[in-house]
Amino acid sequence: MNLLKMCQKYNVKEFVFASSATVYGSVDQTSPIKENEQTGLLITNPYGHSKHMLEQLITDFCASYSDFYATILRMFDPAGAHPSGLLGEDNTTKCPKHLMPYIALVASGKKSHLNVFGDKFPTRDGTGVRDFVHIMDVVKAHVASLERMHDLRAKNKTGRAEIFNIGSGKGSTVLEMVKAFEKASNKKINYQIMDPRPGDIASIVSDLTAAQKKLKWTPKLSIDNMCRDIWNWQINNSNGYE
Repeated sequence: MNLLKMCQKYNVKEFVFASSATVYGSVDQTSPIKENEQTGLLITNPYGHSKHMLEQLITDFCASYSDFYATILRMFDPAGAHPSGLLGEDNTTKCPKHLMPYIALVASGKKSHLNVFGDKFPTRDGTGVRDFVHIMDVVKAHVASLERMHDLRAKNKTGRAEIFNIGSGKGSTVLEMVKAFEKASNKKINYQIMDPRPGDIASIVSDLTAAQKKLKWTPKLSIDNMCRDIWNWQINNSNGYE
């Protein structure tokens, strides 16, 4: 709220909020999930609750100030690095909770194996399906959001909060991601199957129709691009940003 008040004080009228697909909670979807899916009820972690609360706060703020524009981006599973190898996710300061940075540690020998939680889901290979999107595509979604808000302001449209899913629109299983990283790194990724954790679901994939139509944004980079860029970052920055 303080940040929104500072925007108001200094006449900043456009705001992009990086939210998360965790606001959908433990919704097991057999079809791509749309932005109008109910949120907040099945959230299983504090991170998701905080994102949901902030989405509500931003939406209410826009309703109170007709000249304020906000774009809420519900990101699914961003991963990757800048293709130069100069910018990436530092996975050395603490044990990463996300799949791809952890796989990179296994490939580089810093971790012995990957824990795969569940192999009996109703998916192609029994492991969970998630929607991985390259971080460079995510960056372009932020730029597209700013451009849309500029355009709305230029047309004297009433301020508003708009919500968009940001993903690849395609699902990949955990083991498919392991195989893709093995291909990119030419390393064997050891893994062991564990019981699913509470709240783990079989599948969630984004519906990108709204982002494609209104933001004119479509992800361009593949899973192979993602794994290649993560590995390039990893081998060039084995100690993170030290």
